[in-house]
Amino acid sequence: MDDRRRTPLYLARASYRRRRLIDAQRLLPIFLFLLYLIPLLWGDEATNTPVGDGARGYVHVFSVWFGAIVIAGLITRALRREDRRHETDQTIDQTPAVDFENGS
Repeated sequence: MDDRRRTPLYLARASYRRRRLIDAQRLLPIFLFLLYLIPLLWGDEATNTPVGDGARGYVHVFSVWFGAIVIAGLITRALRREDRRHETDQTIDQTPAVDFENGS
């Protein structure tokens, strides 16, 4: 066995959160596609109407569309906020120390 201690791998919270937001943004189109397919399940064999026919189908499609815009906007907003935090952290780390006694 290896005598060296294995340190667990912990990711910084900011980068972990950012990666999960990006994952959510990537999975959003797949989730929305599945939501768009829901009206196909609304069939009734007793009536000879097409599946998903009527106002209910239109309301569903536009509700999913509006929800997609809102969710994508929220994810984008959160990612921008994370980017701004990351940029400010980098600029704070990279600012040179000023020596006020020597004037440089």
